[in-house]
Amino acid sequence: MSTLQNSKNEGLPGTKSGQTRQIVHDLLACARVDESDIRVSLDRILIQLRRYFSLQQAVISRTDIDSCLFEYVSGQAVETRPGAQLPRSEVFCSKVVGGEAPLWIPDLASSQYRDHPFRTKHGVECYIGGRLAVAGRVFGTLGLIGSSARSKSFDDDDELVLEVAISQISLLLSLDEARQRFHLAISGANVGIWDWDIRADALYWSPRHLEILGISDPDHQPSAEDYRRRVHPDDLNRIRDSQREHLDSHMPMDIEYRVKRGSEWVDIRARGQAVWDENGQAVRMAGSIEDITAQKLEREALAISEERYQLAVEGASVGIWDWDPVTDKLYWSPQLMTILGFDKESFKPSFEAWARAIHADDVGDVVRAGSRHLESGEEYSVEYRIRHGDGEYIWVRTRGQAIWDSDGKPLRMAGSLYDITDVKRAEDKLREQASELERTNTELESFAMAASHDLQEPLRKISAFGDILVDRYSDVLDEGGREIVDIMVDGSSRMQQLIVDLLAYSKSSNTEMVTTDVDLAALLEDVRLTLGVQLEEVSATLSGSNLPVVRGDAGLLRQVFQNLISNALKYRGDADPYIEVTARFETATNDWLVIVSDNGIGFEAKYEKRIFQIFERLHTRGEFPGTGIGLALCQRIIARHKGEIWAQGNERIGASFFIKLPVA
Repeated sequence: MSTLQNSKNEGLPGTKSGQTRQIVHDLLACARVDESDIRVSLDRILIQLRRYFSLQQAVISRTDIDSCLFEYVSGQAVETRPGAQLPRSEVFCSKVVGGEAPLWIPDLASSQYRDHPFRTKHGVECYIGGRLAVAGRVFGTLGLIGSSARSKSFDDDDELVLEVAISQISLLLSLDEARQRFHLAISGANVGIWDWDIRADALYWSPRHLEILGISDPDHQPSAEDYRRRVHPDDLNRIRDSQREHLDSHMPMDIEYRVKRGSEWVDIRARGQAVWDENGQAVRMAGSIEDITAQKLEREALAISEERYQLAVEGASVGIWDWDPVTDKLYWSPQLMTILGFDKESFKPSFEAWARAIHADDVGDVVRAGSRHLESGEEYSVEYRIRHGDGEYIWVRTRGQAIWDSDGKPLRMAGSLYDITDVKRAEDKLREQASELERTNTELESFAMAASHDLQEPLRKISAFGDILVDRYSDVLDEGGREIVDIMVDGSSRMQQLIVDLLAYSKSSNTEMVTTDVDLAALLEDVRLTLGVQLEEVSATLSGSNLPVVRGDAGLLRQVFQNLISNALKYRGDADPYIEVTARFETATNDWLVIVSDNGIGFEAKYEKRIFQIFERLHTRGEFPGTGIGLALCQRIIARHKGEIWAQGNERIGASFFIKLPVA
């Protein structure tokens, strides 16, 4: 018994089966029916699928023209049992059997099948279906059924799991049919008897022998030529060599070959024994033939299943381990040995060798993870460093799952291990880059603050001295001089505003967000007070309705709404400005969509993206003042809230800005 079993203080390389690779491994393993019958294997697959997709029921159905017959049922969602039938019009069998791809419906109520009887009559809200084929023909369907809708869609991993499950179930159903044929063949006089009088060259075939060869005439007279015509041409020489070796060396004859039966080739196993006279001459030979087609199919199917399993494991670069607590034997797959850099020929896996290789700083984490799994069934998944065969440490992730008896003792534990060294290095590099970026941003922010102060000071002087020139020397300056002073003062003012806007744009991404629940109705009233004078000057109306509470930084969101409303006042048309702020809840994305609309001059649709670019202006400064930073600032703030902002405009009619924000 291992140290881990005795003390439960040793870690194990493995994980709880919940990931795609593990369930693929388990599904592939279910097709190995040498240790259990097919029904048990099918039940295991259905249970695994229910758990993986978190659905209440899994069924295997056989379909005919009018109905759907439930052959295997696991779990409870639809009131049914094995052997029950439903009309094809009430289920999705026809859709699945007639389609080339599986049917994925996470939410029937939101799909084209919301009025389908499977939902309205039987209460199905989520469905997955795949077509099953047996021996090249459609058998029926695999269906996964849920009584409640699935909140998320299906991904590539889900498709892989379903594809493997369909393949394995079809394989098991094929094996079941093959086994049934085989057992029927061996019942009664399953073995065909033959007898060959060598001296007279006369053959006798028993009725079962005739049946195996597909001969229906009970009075058929066999001959050597008749026999040769039925044997596959590629096998004739092997049969002759086997007979000759038996007659010459007296070694038992036991050979497999193919014979023609009707339009198909079947596999035969033939045994024979000769009788020799006193001179050593063979005078008679008798034996049997047995139809082993079903057995061959089983062997080939099992070989294919094993090959698929090996390809899946090797393709994923995953090492597999298996521990038998009864014998204390530990198995490591060749891929695991390769990952750890151990010699597959000379190294013998053991807990001691594995424990010695673990980095001293990580041993405690590994031990605690293994103990928690064995004691409480908590998922066993742990990352740690282990010494590679070349002496360097690598990072690995190991997962595992134990099986316990009724007394809580582990009967078996298996799992996977794979190399995550490159991932860890990438994470370290990202952390370094993030730290460097944070340092650089801090320096840039300090530089921007200092630069803005140094830039604004001379601009303030230019503006102040310009005002002095106008006040004191206006009678001295001619019209051209006053125009020059006006241009100078206007330029310095615009430069000051540009610096202020640039600082706001820079701070919008560098300032730490203070995230709270923000009442947009209260925020809009605050903006109304701030812009009150401007609203009165142009006789503007600002209304808000159905405004929600969202999650975000109140100060930054206030800046967004103030910019959008200020723009609406700036780009107003001939009519009195009317600005409306509304919202609606988007159930598909679980977000609030806030709309700010106005009746201003609008813009052409081709400029919908361009207006959010920094310094981008659709009008000259003579027409409308500004720096072209306001909308770019809005976009950056909304992006920090994990939201979106976009616009729609109609020239001379107005513009609407759409803001998607997370729910509080």
